[in-house]
Amino acid sequence: MKVEVTELTKKYFGGTDVLHDVSFCADAGQINVIYGGRWSGKTTLLHVIAGLEDYQSGHVMLDGREITDIRPRERDLAIYLETKPFFGHKTALKNIVYPLKIRGVKKERYEMGMRAAERVGLGLGLLDKPAYMLTPEQAALTQIARMIVLDRGLYLFDNPLRHFSGDDREETFARLRVLLSELKGTVIYATDSSREAEAFGVPSVLSLKYGYPADRYPLTEAEQQEVAENFYQNTKHVF
Repeated sequence: MKVEVTELTKKYFGGTDVLHDVSFCADAGQINVIYGGRWSGKTTLLHVIAGLEDYQSGHVMLDGREITDIRPRERDLAIYLETKPFFGHKTALKNIVYPLKIRGVKKERYEMGMRAAERVGLGLGLLDKPAYMLTPEQAALTQIARMIVLDRGLYLFDNPLRHFSGDDREETFARLRVLLSELKGTVIYATDSSREAEAFGVPSVLSLKYGYPADRYPLTEAEQQEVAENFYQNTKHVF
């Protein structure tokens, strides 16, 4: 699935722009990296691409169709969300296989879920654990497993390793990088780690700074301070 974002502007409360004329193209069947530090607008951008948030101007095209013209069930995408999008009292495995359940897959549902868990490095001993008892790291792997349990046209990853650190982050990223290269669909991977962005071995399709494409970020110190303060005040309830 090809993703084209053209001159996208997004506003939050008070009419303040959060995304400023953002444009980029994510090639179909490839890993496409978006890099930006905290408060850069990565989460908002991915939510807009997924159709979870509206936008005021510009275009978001999936295979040549405006996202707003595509019904949610027809968008063929999976998105990694910062919050735990789980049924808390259901087991990790039942959360992983939920996309299969709603599509009527019965015979091989749990086998497919266990394979997905194994691919992301989630210990099989955790699969019977209620989701509310998972650590942030375990919850992250559970969500990734649920994203890949069936093939999608588009995968949106919003800094999925934010809760990992040190060697655990390095090892998990190495596994995830291989996994993403094996997916058949288009991957958009947003990260605040320059090392991760570079490790994919492809140029970033977009770098963001406080909602601006980095190459068009205001240059004067006064402008930078104003943009940073406005962005934080208008998005602190979101990020």
